[in-house]
Amino acid sequence: MPFLHTATEKIYYEVHSPAFTDQTDTIVMIHSVITDHTLFDSITAELTPHYSVIQYDLRETGNSASATGEISFEAHIEDLFHLLHTLHIKKCYLVGVGFGGQIAVKFAARYEFLIEGLILLSLPFYSDSTLQKIKRCYNEESKNQIPVEKIFELGKLESLEPTNIQQVIEILKKMDPGVYFRFLKLSLTDNLFQELTSISLPVLTLSGQHDLLFSSQYLISKTMFLKNYSHMTIPNAHSSFLVKEKTALLKEIVIDFIKSNTQQLPSLKNDPMKILKNWESDMAIDIQKDFHAHPPSLKVDFLYSFSVYVNGQLIAEGWNKRFAQEILLYLIFHHSISREQLCEALWPDVPLSNAKKNLRVYLSHLKKLLNAEKEEPVLLVNRQLISLNADVSSDGLDLLTN
Repeated sequence: MPFLHTATEKIYYEVHSPAFTDQTDTIVMIHSVITDHTLFDSITAELTPHYSVIQYDLRETGNSASATGEISFEAHIEDLFHLLHTLHIKKCYLVGVGFGGQIAVKFAARYEFLIEGLILLSLPFYSDSTLQKIKRCYNEESKNQIPVEKIFELGKLESLEPTNIQQVIEILKKMDPGVYFRFLKLSLTDNLFQELTSISLPVLTLSGQHDLLFSSQYLISKTMFLKNYSHMTIPNAHSSFLVKEKTALLKEIVIDFIKSNTQQLPSLKNDPMKILKNWESDMAIDIQKDFHAHPPSLKVDFLYSFSVYVNGQLIAEGWNKRFAQEILLYLIFHHSISREQLCEALWPDVPLSNAKKNLRVYLSHLKKLLNAEKEEPVLLVNRQLISLNADVSSDGLDLLTN
């Protein structure tokens, strides 16, 4: 087995390179707390014909070992630096999942000259309601045992494929409970905003539709004005296992991101037809049927004053009622969301059943504002998702892409 040896650490890693190329980009994969380097096996196999891919186990996880037991972000950052230095990697892209995304952001903030761009899955941005959920669950548990059932409950992981569930269970069985809780505490007490603000690299965040811990709406609300930043949410997927559930789609996203290099991702942004045609889920297909060849135009400006135009016509009234303005602003940054996600983002302190009941009234009002009779509907609502069927423009979106 290949290991990176330092005075106190032994870090396991794997290097996968294309067979027939002299020069190629390098991608380094950083796993989450509840997984190890094997999380990336399927996506690595897809990407290796195009790029060099490095997988490794964080200290105290998988095949890696530590004599000191230190798992601070400082330690993780230096482990990654030594790995790149040892392998003579001068520039690379970082792909991080969960806690691995936190490491990727902090590493890029310190060693930006080594990084080309970041792809971050299920990036831990904790809302107050999420922190309360986690603390309520873990306060009930003994620190001598990893709460596997609570992890599955909080992450809604019970609907994963059996092989993925078994992988999580096996990894958690091998992990020292003390190490797990130290990882968790480190993640919960971290604030990424300052580091993200300091990074001028292109950043793409990805969320799974079923990721209830790290709400994509909350993430977007915190990062929407950052330079070189883009976000996508993948229907019918769990962020922590997106690399396994949607391997072919993620491969395309990574390749497109690298090809765009220092540019934002116009092909992935505000173009629902191009994105949806690649999604291999029944839910995505259902949404795609609702999009038409010539969707309406929707212009939403909000930086200086709030105004909405549908097909060039100003919709002047009704925006101060029934959360119409708030819901529309979420939708222009996130074309398709579930009812649960929207309720969690806008009304985290309201019981979900009550919030969903209220949401039906709010959506009815918003549909009346946006959907003119005998014209293509702008707002599409079904039992699961709320979607915009429009060519969207906005002064806020323009700011993000300039």
